[in-house]
Amino acid sequence: MLAATFRVALAQATGPPAPAGDAPAVQPARTASTDGVPRSGELTLAQLAAESTLVVDGVVTRTESLDEDRLRVYHLRPERTVKGTSAGDDLPIVEMRGASSRPGLLADGTRAIVLLRPAPPLTYLAQHLPGGAHFALAGGRDGIVPIASDDERRSVEPVVAEAMRISTITDDVEASAARRAHAFVELATRHPRLAADALTQLRRLQDIATLAPEELATFDSVLGARAILPTTRVGLIRLAGERGWKETLPALRTLEPETPQILDALLDARAKLGAPADRTELKAYLGSKDPAVRAAAIRGLAALPEPAVGEIGRLATSDTDVAVRVAAIEALGSARQSSAIPTLSRTFAESKREVRQASGRALLAIGGPAASDAFVNLALHGPDAETRRYAALLLVMSTGRDSPPVQRLMASDPSGEVREVVEHGLRFQHSHQHGAE
Repeated sequence: MLAATFRVALAQATGPPAPAGDAPAVQPARTASTDGVPRSGELTLAQLAAESTLVVDGVVTRTESLDEDRLRVYHLRPERTVKGTSAGDDLPIVEMRGASSRPGLLADGTRAIVLLRPAPPLTYLAQHLPGGAHFALAGGRDGIVPIASDDERRSVEPVVAEAMRISTITDDVEASAARRAHAFVELATRHPRLAADALTQLRRLQDIATLAPEELATFDSVLGARAILPTTRVGLIRLAGERGWKETLPALRTLEPETPQILDALLDARAKLGAPADRTELKAYLGSKDPAVRAAAIRGLAALPEPAVGEIGRLATSDTDVAVRVAAIEALGSARQSSAIPTLSRTFAESKREVRQASGRALLAIGGPAASDAFVNLALHGPDAETRRYAALLLVMSTGRDSPPVQRLMASDPSGEVREVVEHGLRFQHSHQHGAE
């Protein structure tokens, strides 16, 4: 029972681990939708098309705000109908906002292809809307494909129509092949919404071991395409690393990242593909004025075949930005080199909570007798009571209350707060948590 209690305490005390990246899971779980609430990246256009009863190309003419802006109605003038039948020249589209302050789904003057279905038969809507048909966006924001011009409409509309066709295919093999081909057609358009849909489709197609030459040419060409959102390009780059698409390496080596997020994804993908950036490449990024760029470069140092533990350790203790130092500490943990333990012991003793917690996670990641010795030393000689208590907690959790390191700690006549942690972990955790709040 006590061991389980300490496991809970450890999870709360160390905090959540640092994110491994901004890529979603390969197969994101579908959640119940709330009409008008964005579900970015969960469903493909083909899936949304299957949910839709009406798909139209139109322009938003005006917006109504109802119930103190808890409800908005966007009035769309249809110009072309892609699926279904639209009656009249005004389609009212409902967004239930509640108390949200997020930007509206549509703005006056917006032209877009929208995927619609009847608004849900809710009492709330019946109370606030006039009679007649009202619609909701299938998938919230994902049901909007913005259109900038007639030329763009002519390139986008067939792609949306193909998504609708794919939604009707019942044979799994045929549907998979169609989705794969469709994804690369979407990428080739360089349309932000369609490229995002391509990423969602490719994530769900887990059997793509290699890219065909024409697919590779399309994939490579969009990595630096500024028209495509950086978040989408980050996802594509990470996907290449996760899937082991080594044929993308030439493009990844020459890509010039314009954001820290793209740099981070690029360095991670190259490392996964067996061609990490070398110290010469990383040196320029380590000297950047942007802390996020320096943090990405530090993670690159940790991904080298022989992690640059000494240089990372120097940055963990000397960089002027706390977030960069935390990134360096986390990189030391991911490198799992016992030579980093003296540095981590030093950063563990710092007063900043995020630095201390990152140091604790890193020491736990390295593990072994050397890490246990570090916890014992910190519990005995830490500069303040919080450091000593926290080190004792992690030692007990990582080795067990009756382990030799804990027995050695208790035999060394530790301070009263350390004894309290070893004997009453729950009580310590309660006070630690409230003190942090």
